[in-house]
Amino acid sequence: MLKSLTREAAYHEPDILMVRRIAPLCLALWLMVMAGIYIFDPEHYANIWLVIGGQLIAGRAYGVSMGVREEYHPFFIVLQASFQDIITLLLLFPMMVVGYRKAARISVIGPCIMNIREKAERQRKRIRPLGAVGLAFFVFLPMWSTGVLPGGIVGHLIGMRTSLTIFAVAVGNTLAVVTWILLFDLMRDFSATLAEWMPFIILVSAILGIAALQILHLRRVWRKRRALRRKQLE
Repeated sequence: MLKSLTREAAYHEPDILMVRRIAPLCLALWLMVMAGIYIFDPEHYANIWLVIGGQLIAGRAYGVSMGVREEYHPFFIVLQASFQDIITLLLLFPMMVVGYRKAARISVIGPCIMNIREKAERQRKRIRPLGAVGLAFFVFLPMWSTGVLPGGIVGHLIGMRTSLTIFAVAVGNTLAVVTWILLFDLMRDFSATLAEWMPFIILVSAILGIAALQILHLRRVWRKRRALRRKQLE
C-alpha cells in the first residue's frame, strides 16, 4: 500500500508542482481584474465582494443567484463564478490529493477537506468508466456532493492526468454556471406567471380534490353494497 502511494505521488508530482506554481498567479490576476472592475464602475459593482464571498462560502449556485439579482451581465457572471471556482480548485488541489492527511490535522479546514475527500471516494467507481466526460457531467450536476473540489479529487483518484482533470472540471463547472443563469431567468418568469394563475389553480385544485373524494366515497359505498349482495345470495 505504501509503495503504491509512493508511486502515485511520484507520478503526479510534476503536475502538482505546476499547479502550485500557477495557482498564486491565477489568483493574483483574477483579484486584479475584479478590483479593476470595481474601481471602473463602483456603483454597479458595489457588492461584488459580497458575491465573491457568498460563493466562496455557499457555493456557485448562491454566487450566481446573487450576481443575477445584482443585475450583472451574464457574461461577467460566467467568468467570475467559473474562474473563482477553478482558482479555488488550483489552490486546494495539491493539499487535497497529496497532503490531505497532514491538512486534516488543521482545525479550521481539516474536517472540510476530509469530508470532501470522503464524498469523492464514494463516487470513484461510478466515474472511472466514463473518464473525462463523466467527470465533467459529475461536476455539472447541481448536488451537494458534486462541484469542483470533489471533481478534482475524483479525477485524481481514477488516475487522470492533472491537466485533463482540471480541464474536465472547468468545462463541467462552466456549463453548470451557464445553466444556472438560464434556469434562474426561467424560474423567475415561471414564478411571475404562476402568481397570476394561482387563484385559478387553487380553485381548480379544490374542485378536483372534492370530486376525487366524492368518487372514492361512492366507490366505497358501491363495494359495500356489492359485498352485501354476495352475502345475501350465499
